[in-house]
Amino acid sequence: MVGNNCSYGSTGIVKPEERFFENKQLLEGKILISIRSDDVIPLRVMNVTDKMKVVHAGTIMGRYTPVDDDDIDGVSGESLAPVKTVEIPEHLKKISQETKRSLTSAQRKKVDQLIYTFSGLFAKSKDDIGRTNQIRHKINTRDPRPVKQPLRRIPIHSRNEIEDHVESMLTQGIMEPSLSLWASPIVLVRKKDGTTRFCVDYRAANQLTVKYAYPLPRIDDSLDRLSGVSRFSTLDLMSGY
Repeated sequence: MVGNNCSYGSTGIVKPEERFFENKQLLEGKILISIRSDDVIPLRVMNVTDKMKVVHAGTIMGRYTPVDDDDIDGVSGESLAPVKTVEIPEHLKKISQETKRSLTSAQRKKVDQLIYTFSGLFAKSKDDIGRTNQIRHKINTRDPRPVKQPLRRIPIHSRNEIEDHVESMLTQGIMEPSLSLWASPIVLVRKKDGTTRFCVDYRAANQLTVKYAYPLPRIDDSLDRLSGVSRFSTLDLMSGY
C-alpha cells in the first residue's frame, strides 16, 4: 500500500516508508510511475535477511509524491550516466576503508552503497545505543511479593563513577526514575581495559523468575552451514550483556 493521495493519470515518485524497513527489514527502491486506472503500483522489494517475510494487506510501504512532466527527462540505455558515488558518513569512513582493501573498483562501490544504505545500524558514538521494537521483554515471577534488597556500601572513590554511569544511561534512555517496590544492589565490575562495567545483582530476583527452556543450535551444525563461505563479518553490540 502506498500512502498519500494518488489521482488517476498523474505521474510521481514513490519513496520507501522508513518505518516499513525498520519493522520488516525489507529494502525498496524509489520508482517513477504513472497512476493507472487499476490503482496498481509495482514496487521492487528485496529481503536482506535469511528469513521469510510476510507483508499484510494495508501495510504502508511507500509515499507517493506527484511531479510535473516537464521535470522528467527521458533517458536510454546508452545515455545513462555512471552511478554517483555515495557520500559515506564521517563515523563510517574507517569501516569503509578497512573493508575495501582487496576488492575491485566495482566491488568497492557496492560496499559503500551497502554501508550507506544501512548507516543507521552503526553506532555514531559510545552514547548512540540502538533499540528494537520487535519484542517486548517480560519477566514472569512465581511469587508476587517483590524482592527488596538493601544498598551495599560503595567506596567513596567509586561514587563519582556510579553517578556518571547513571547520568549516561538516563540520557540514553536505558533507565528511568522509578518508585518500584523491587530493588537490587549495584555492583561495579572492573574490565580488562581499566574501565568499569555497571551491573546489578539480580540473583535474589532471579530465584523467583520462571526459567524457560530454549534449544540452542549445535556448534557443529552451525559450522556446517558455513561450508563454502569465503567472507565473514562480525557483529558486536555497542552495549550489551
